[in-house]
This record gives sequence, structure tokens and C-alpha cells, in this order.
Amino acid sequence: MTRSTKILTVVVVILGIAVAWLLLRERLPQVKEPEVGTPPQVENKPVPQEEFIYKNEKYGFRFSYMAGYKVLEASPEIISIGKESRGGFSPLAQVVLVRSGPDTGVLAFEEFVIDSAREYCMSKKADSSSECTRIDDVVNIAPFKSASGVSGQVFYLRYEETNFETGKVVKGRRGPFYTFNTSPSTPNEMSFIMIYNPISITAEKADEMFIGTIASSFVYRP
Repeated sequence: MTRSTKILTVVVVILGIAVAWLLLRERLPQVKEPEVGTPPQVENKPVPQEEFIYKNEKYGFRFSYMAGYKVLEASPEIISIGKESRGGFSPLAQVVLVRSGPDTGVLAFEEFVIDSAREYCMSKKADSSSECTRIDDVVNIAPFKSASGVSGQVFYLRYEETNFETGKVVKGRRGPFYTFNTSPSTPNEMSFIMIYNPISITAEKADEMFIGTIASSFVYRP
């Protein structure tokens, strides 16, 4: 083999190796080096909150609440949702089933709802009392529909708080009151579910967003 032939053979072998390496490199996964000073891109995904469901078998309704909260059922008609602390249980929303009775009289359903809400608005303490007036006390009443399609309404009530020691009268509004008709679950009686701010919490400190979230999750299947 002549000298020139040997050189040509070596060149062909080197070219073959180079081509094979390029083909192999294209098939390997490519790792892109981050630019200097550029932080790595991290995809932020929302962490789903654990959800719990309270079911009331007697009256056929349920609602959901997030982890970290607790439900206390005094009876199938009285349920509180709130948080536990060292000082005890602090309710943030109250769910009650209100039923008509012999003392209700002849009222239309809407009148029954408003009159009942007025009663739940009243509070008497050693040094003060509060009540919702019966003249023009309904504020911003509007239809409401839960996420599951249950129709109801939401409204506020005007209230007056009187301090017995000073005689000072403070006026404001209390609410929101979310109400849903549950009369099919109480034959021969009118009834409704009311979700509202517990009387133990002042109107100014009501967690309206939390109360609205409970109302939005309301499901009723008698």
C-alpha cells in the first residue's frame, strides 16, 4: 500500500467516526445549561386544600368546609362551624334549621323567614342589648343560588345596640343571612335553613367571606 493510500484510508476512518458521533449525539437527550444569573424556572402549582363534608341525614342537606375548621352539632337543627383554640371553640358561622309552629300564625313563607331572622338577631347581655327593628330593617335582599343550584336568598338586617350604663345607642347592620327553603323535609310545617353570623360575634367582626363560602357549598336533596 502506497503512502498516499494509507493517508486516504486514515482520513476516511476519521470522517466515519466523526459522522457516527454526530448521529449518536442527535439521539441523546439535550441538557440546556441555564444562563449565568438566571434563576431556574419552577412551575408553581396551587396546593389543593383538603375539603370535608357535613351531612345532615334527617333533613337531607349538606355543606363543605376546609381543613383546619371544625363542626359542632348541638342537634340536627343547630350546627356551628369554626376553629378550636386554647380558649375553646370559636364559631365563625351558624347553620340552623328553623321550623314553623303553633305560634307562627298565618304568614307567607317570606314573612316567616324575615321574622325568624329578626329573632336570631336579638341579643341580651348584662350591660347591653341589641335587636333588629321591625320597620324597614331588611337591607340589600337579593336572590342567591348555591354552587349545586339550590335557590335561596341573602339579606342583611338593620340593628340597634343599647348600652344600659351610658344609654348610648349604636346603629348598624347585621348579616349576611343566607336562607334556603327546606319545607319538603318538614311535612305540614314551613322550614328553612339559615346560614349566618353567630350572635356571639359582633356585626363588625363577621367573617362574611367564610359564611358565603359555606352557603355556596350548600346542597339540599330531601
